[in-house]
Amino acid sequence: MKTAIDISSIGSPMDKERFDAFAELAKFRQGRMYDRTKREAQFSFAVWGFIAAAIAFPHPRPTDYLLVAPLTVIVFVHAWFVIEVWARNRLDGSMTHYYLGHAEHLVSTEAPKPSLRPDYDQHMSIVGRDWTVLISRDFWWSGTEIILTTALAVLAFLLIGTASMPTR
Repeated sequence: MKTAIDISSIGSPMDKERFDAFAELAKFRQGRMYDRTKREAQFSFAVWGFIAAAIAFPHPRPTDYLLVAPLTVIVFVHAWFVIEVWARNRLDGSMTHYYLGHAEHLVSTEAPKPSLRPDYDQHMSIVGRDWTVLISRDFWWSGTEIILTTALAVLAFLLIGTASMPTR
């Protein structure tokens, strides 16, 4: 059974400072991922609430063009936001592993060689992204958010203006 890393095995004070720096950088990246994911959830719930309110609020149905245009914009902006959060979280996750690998390498001779620094351009490039992740590992959050927003937009297109207007 492996135990926690014993930082008393660090040789020099300089190595201790480097270990602390790597640990803090990893903690910083994890905090960014947490905050970004929290904002993503808040944004998604706000979009879904807005669409649900538009469906429930009784008003006359606008023309199809005036209905399709904003719903399409909402779906594309939401999808873009979710995909950007996903890409940045993957970059921060890779950077966290990079920093922790270097910290572990300072304290253990048995530690594997630290990975190379993740390439920002590859993570953030549209071409360099692994799009299959959205329908596999990350599907239950990122992919589901996009599908749910699209489904609500289609439902809104079908139902907006069908609620009965209050009579006076």
